[in-house]
Amino acid sequence: MRMRLLAVGLALLIWAPHVQGQFADYPTKKEISGVLQDVDYALRRFEEASSQVSIRRWRAPNELIQGLESLLESLRGTARRMKGRTESIHTKVRNMEVIEGSDRLSGFDLFMLYQDWTALSFGVGSLAVQADLFRGENSEGAALMGARVATHTANSKLFRLLQKQLLAEELELRICRDTR
Repeated sequence: MRMRLLAVGLALLIWAPHVQGQFADYPTKKEISGVLQDVDYALRRFEEASSQVSIRRWRAPNELIQGLESLLESLRGTARRMKGRTESIHTKVRNMEVIEGSDRLSGFDLFMLYQDWTALSFGVGSLAVQADLFRGENSEGAALMGARVATHTANSKLFRLLQKQLLAEELELRICRDTR
């Protein structure tokens, strides 16, 4: 009887971490795709808004105008980089479960996307506020505010997705450590 209980207990110790790891609450393909759609939408909103911006016409000190133009160019570069990064993640998501062992997205991929996205989001917000201050009532300011809302919304969704990914990875690591 004792041997049977010992064998069952040993089997549970070996089998349980594997089963528990499968229940780590990783973001689903659908959740990731939904957030990526929000990111793509916000990128389009930013591209549309930034194409309308002409900072040289703003009533602001020259030093500020130069700084804002530099910020705008930097944000455009970040947006271009983001398009490539999001397309790469879209490809990985499409291949999830198709390629053996790729049923999860890398936490690193999500973190790098979040890092760039946060910089873009805050930069767009800053530019929108400056447009409101120095341009007054205009379509540039309204377009930038729309892009600001879209980027901040996508940023918060991306943060929650990253948080879920990291919590699942932490749970899986804890389970691995506990079995040693």
